[in-house]
Amino acid sequence: MNRWSGLFGMLIALSPMLALAQEIAPQFDPVFADHAVLQRDRPLRVRGTAAPGQMLTLGIAGISLDTVANAKGDWTATLPAMAAGGPYRLSATDKAGKSSAIEDVMVGDVFLCGGQSNMSYLTKYATNASNQLKTPTDPAIRFATIPISYSPLKQSKLPERIQWRIAAPDTLGESSAVCYYMALELKKEKGVTIGFVRSSLGGTRVESWLSAATLRDVIPQADMAKPPNWQAGPTVLYNGMIAPLGAYSFKGAVWYQGESNVADPENYRRLLPPMMRDWRQTFADPGLPFVIVQLTAFGPVATKPVKSDWAELREVQRQVALDIPKTALVVSIDVGDRSDIHPAQKKIVGQRVARAKRHLAYSDPVSVGGPRPLTAMRRGDDVVVRFGDTDGGLLTYSSNQAIGFEICDAARACRFTEARAEGDTIVLSGANRSNPAFVRYAWANSPIVNLYGKTDNPAIPFEMAIR
Repeated sequence: MNRWSGLFGMLIALSPMLALAQEIAPQFDPVFADHAVLQRDRPLRVRGTAAPGQMLTLGIAGISLDTVANAKGDWTATLPAMAAGGPYRLSATDKAGKSSAIEDVMVGDVFLCGGQSNMSYLTKYATNASNQLKTPTDPAIRFATIPISYSPLKQSKLPERIQWRIAAPDTLGESSAVCYYMALELKKEKGVTIGFVRSSLGGTRVESWLSAATLRDVIPQADMAKPPNWQAGPTVLYNGMIAPLGAYSFKGAVWYQGESNVADPENYRRLLPPMMRDWRQTFADPGLPFVIVQLTAFGPVATKPVKSDWAELREVQRQVALDIPKTALVVSIDVGDRSDIHPAQKKIVGQRVARAKRHLAYSDPVSVGGPRPLTAMRRGDDVVVRFGDTDGGLLTYSSNQAIGFEICDAARACRFTEARAEGDTIVLSGANRSNPAFVRYAWANSPIVNLYGKTDNPAIPFEMAIR
């Protein structure tokens, strides 16, 4: 064989690849779409596909960057951090001149909204929706909804390109109410475009939102084999609705879930922290700020101290927010509906989430939200509970007493007790005479509460050992 025949053979072997390169245009990962919001002030991770081995150039706002597709046709690139602005055109062009582009891209702040039905609760069903949906189109608020996808295996990308929508009378009703009202507040405060991506599904347990590797470390294999409910098995929603978003960068995450786990608060305590670590690892952001919306009121009211799974799970959420860095808790107990597990007053919840994000993600000089218990101490015949984040002192609405406080012995036999506000403290008069071990507040499925801080945020329900 002479050198010409060898070269001819090589060209024949390469011809399918050359033809493929001529036919395949570069594409962006399906999470990137027209009208998207990209995270400002940090390197922008972008990925997609092209012909194997093809060189291509990414461009946005006068910035260009070269990259090369690997043997499988996948490419990744990291664009330099950009300040808030837009609209821009994000393009990918290969050396043959073929290109694709994402139009009307804004750079601002982007949030991931996860959980179950109260996160999925749409703006069109929320209190005062008829008036809210009359507001003019607002290009500075944009949202995307991840399609429901159960997958037994971890997916690297979504099956179809998502649809980013601009908030407008004909689109807004399909957004997550909690995250829309959060976005509305943050846009007013920060003056930049706010985007949010909802990846949630009603009736799901936290087990569905963890990776398989993490869940194996937390739960015995025999237990993993049992489906957690009627809706979704372990890990399948993480695989299909969280892992594929790994190319995106977020300012923070909001988690509104727990109703489906109330029967087992102890297990929830084991699962929620690793779920948060999973998500932070997925988005390559170990400090991703998390806001947890504490369970609201639902179910029967109590006329005496009772055992309450709902209260126990709220306490788990409080403890997780205390234990895990860059995590905040939002109280929703006072805007619940004891006869409806899906309360319609989502505006207040969204505004409280925005306040928590201002504290957590933006380092604004504001408290996270409601008064939080710091210590419970014995003082003579009394027990004194000290609170932080009161914003100037505790208030008791419609009474000179704070209702809902309980004193409990070591076996958690509890009784209601009188309580009065003094500055940043609650004094439980005479509560120390019976040698109590714990103090509780708002410990019921649907507690009636009247203890607030000076900024109209309710105190956090809790149980605490007395020192």
